[in-house]
Amino acid sequence: MSQFVSNLPHNMICRSYEQITAGSTAQSLADVGVEIDERINYVLFTFEGPGPVRYRGDGGVPTADVGVPYYEGGQRMVSAAEARASQFYAAADTVVNVELLNTGGSR
Repeated sequence: MSQFVSNLPHNMICRSYEQITAGSTAQSLADVGVEIDERINYVLFTFEGPGPVRYRGDGGVPTADVGVPYYEGGQRMVSAAEARASQFYAAADTVVNVELLNTGGSR
């Protein structure tokens, strides 16, 4: 098990689930109406086909050649802060599943 995964809290709760479409115009979560409120600690992205989806979590704009490529079945877990800065790009419309998570507490 990776060091990152083994250090994650074991009491994660999914607060919200959204499904977005990455397309040929780079977009952030805010651009597609996904709000990350103060209860959220982490966000898990799961990428569907056909892909690849180009991802940047530094606020930069991904393109067909720039950004980390994720293919069908790929996942990335990031902090809420990185998720707010994230942008997605895909040459062909590709679904990205977005799970907004926090560590415990009430729903």
